[in-house]
Amino acid sequence: MAATRRACRLPVSLAVRDVLLGASTSVLKFNAPAADEVGRHSTALGHCVNHGLRNGTWRTLQKAAIAVGGICQQQTPSNQWLVQRWLADKKRHLARPKSLISGRGPVNRALAKPDEALDLKHSKIKQEWSHEYQPPPSQPLTGSLAATSPVEEIIATVLARPDLLITRNVEWANLAFGFEQQNRYVIIDPRQPQAPVGYILEDSNILLRQLMRTRRPFVASVLDANGTVVFQVRRPIWFINSAIYVEIDGKVIGECHRRWHLWRRNYDVYLGNKQFAAVENPGFWHWTFTLKDRNQGRLAEIDRNWRGFGYEFLTDAGQYMIRFGDTEPLQVSRTLTLLERAVALALAVSLDNDYFSRHSNAGYIF
Repeated sequence: MAATRRACRLPVSLAVRDVLLGASTSVLKFNAPAADEVGRHSTALGHCVNHGLRNGTWRTLQKAAIAVGGICQQQTPSNQWLVQRWLADKKRHLARPKSLISGRGPVNRALAKPDEALDLKHSKIKQEWSHEYQPPPSQPLTGSLAATSPVEEIIATVLARPDLLITRNVEWANLAFGFEQQNRYVIIDPRQPQAPVGYILEDSNILLRQLMRTRRPFVASVLDANGTVVFQVRRPIWFINSAIYVEIDGKVIGECHRRWHLWRRNYDVYLGNKQFAAVENPGFWHWTFTLKDRNQGRLAEIDRNWRGFGYEFLTDAGQYMIRFGDTEPLQVSRTLTLLERAVALALAVSLDNDYFSRHSNAGYIF
């Protein structure tokens, strides 16, 4: 009885668990008549426990424990066993890392290996931007889209589509206070709009963003829907003509260079050291940028969509449609490869920073 009274001083969940556990353990050591007697008292025990917890008192619970103890005679667990059980449970609970239990805590640095492909920053980005569903490619991976390496197989999950809709997120700090934030884009397949196919996340220095604005250097990671880095886009600081580079595993595989003109918007597009396309836009209000080969054959188009008065005049949240061509609605001279499409995607990012970030340009201190 004294042992039961001390056990009742434990938390509610532990006391009820230990009393019922002691009773069930003792039943295994009984003979058949004793087990039948405990079975007859099980219903009354459950009613007493529920009645005692509901009224906030321990008197009924103590009576229930004493009744079971009377049936079990000397088989009720001792006070020492209860204390050891409680201490073991407490040690086991404290030994578990909270970040692994909840899944929402900080990254456990003790579990991170120094030779991981992605560092802790990329792991945080992957956890924040990952999506449960990756839409399958909407174009067959044959002909020019056939993957010839594991890298191209990963790129195909994002770019093996006839059209891509790229939407830039609203930067509320820039809208309210003129504070330049990192650009973030969502990539959607218009034929499968139920979930994004990827994301573009900028990584840049906070001071250079405020000082240089659209001329700042940055590195943007292109992620798939699962948060895996597919490739990276690097844009160095510039003053006259901008340039942007596509990198895979630190190696440059393509680049875009802007050619200066007083009003026209011209770009040269390269895959490796070979130019495969050029863009010559008349400028002003022409928002369609066509990639053409040396024979003036159309390869792809990048359209800057009108999103409405509020978006266009109050924010820099632009929307771009990249058309790589299929049977309809765009006819192309040839189908771009996966690596060439990655360079075209980088060109869309460069266009957004060069011509369509008006609120960012307004913050120059020079």
